Parts: sequence; structure tokens; C-alpha cells
Amino acid sequence: MSVVFSNAFLSHTDRNFAKSLLESAFPAEERPSFEAMERRGDEYRLCVVQKDAKNIGVFGYWNFRKTVYIEHFAISEPLRNNGLGGEVLGTFLSQLHSDMQVVLEAELPDNTLAQRRIGFYQRHGFTANTFEYLQPPYRPGDGFLPMLLLSRNPLNERDYKEIKDILYKKVYGIF
Repeated sequence: MSVVFSNAFLSHTDRNFAKSLLESAFPAEERPSFEAMERRGDEYRLCVVQKDAKNIGVFGYWNFRKTVYIEHFAISEPLRNNGLGGEVLGTFLSQLHSDMQVVLEAELPDNTLAQRRIGFYQRHGFTANTFEYLQPPYRPGDGFLPMLLLSRNPLNERDYKEIKDILYKKVYGIF
């Protein structure tokens, strides 16, 4: 059976699953509070991913006019490394028009786990762009994080700047 993305309103059980998985999969500096995520507007969607009617992951993304930004994507830890992540990502991408740009942030390849994550996205058609990218802080007092901006289609300098400006303004609230 194929993977299914939850509807826009999470049940209590799905909400608890999503919150727990996001908090275990991403350090605090790489995610907003769950409550802040729930208050976001119409451009944002947080989905619980299911397979065979069981929760297997979480997928948070922003849908802008010409760009989709995958902010958070995680598979439940006991289910990792068996192809589910690729299946989920492939299902999501297949639902988008082929000319829609898709971007995401990834840690710099400073360690084996970060290198594996980047490799996963590259195997699924993403390009690690060479422009310097700093993820703005989610919380006051945190600093900017050096990250890679990966994209489904390589970015030129103009597209990179446009996408960075959208992310800074709409996701991180930097004007």
C-alpha cells in the first residue's frame, strides 16, 4: 500500500506523534516550537505520514507560488533505512507539477550523518547549491546556522536570492 499524507487537521493522537517525532529528530535550533507551527497560516502544512494505516513519519512544508519548501521531514526512528523515506519523498514530489521548484535545508556535510542525509536527497534528484546559506534562528537568542540549500533543480544566483528572501520573510519572519 502506498503512503498517505494526513489532512490539514491532526487528531490528538497524530498531533502527539508529530510533536514527539519532530522533537526527537530535530535539535531545538532547527525547528520552531510545535505550538508555533500550529499557528502558521495557509501556506504551511504539517502532515503525519501513514502507511498501512500506521503513522510512520512527519512532513512539514510551505507552498509558495512557484516554490515548495520542505521544512521538516522525518521517518520514525525504528522504520528508518528501509526505503520508506524515499517512498514518502517520491510520493510527495509526484504530486507537484514538474516545473515547481522544491527546496530544503540540510546541515553542512561535517559528519557522517549529515553526509548520509545530503546523499539521500541527492539520490532523489536534489542538488546541493554552492551559495552560502544561513538558516535564521527560530528562537530569540539563537544564532544563524550555516546550512546547505538543496533544490530539485539547480539554482542560479537570481533564483537563489529570490527563494532565500521568501524563506527569510515568510518562514523566519525576517524582513
